[in-house]
Amino acid sequence: MKRYKVNISFLCALKRLGFIIFRGYKYVDEDGLASVMANRAIVEVVSEILAEKPYVYFDANRLRSLFRRTMLRKQGLIGTGDIARMFGRSYQWANNVARRKLNSVRIGKRRFIKMDEKFFEFIDNEMNAR
Repeated sequence: MKRYKVNISFLCALKRLGFIIFRGYKYVDEDGLASVMANRAIVEVVSEILAEKPYVYFDANRLRSLFRRTMLRKQGLIGTGDIARMFGRSYQWANNVARRKLNSVRIGKRRFIKMDEKFFEFIDNEMNAR
């Protein structure tokens, strides 16, 4: 069995996300842990979340939403809600902008914007217009 240097909060976070089976200090799904540790993206995202918010693994829903947002950001996608908050506008405005002016993709029922040249040009134009 290969040994990994991880702390308990990291294992609890992976358990809350549904990647491994973990019951206290006694049982860890070794195959599941090996496959998760082989996926560098998952390890980096979970480590980044726990570095910013160390006790977030107690709340599974909050942890899942942070994990989803961070993974999408790592893939170069940003939510329309983030754009709305950035400019102090409504979600409807952000969705219309995403559909009409920017490259966007729908994942589930949500719309995400690709962070490319078009996106950064739009941000610069909006900031200069204010």
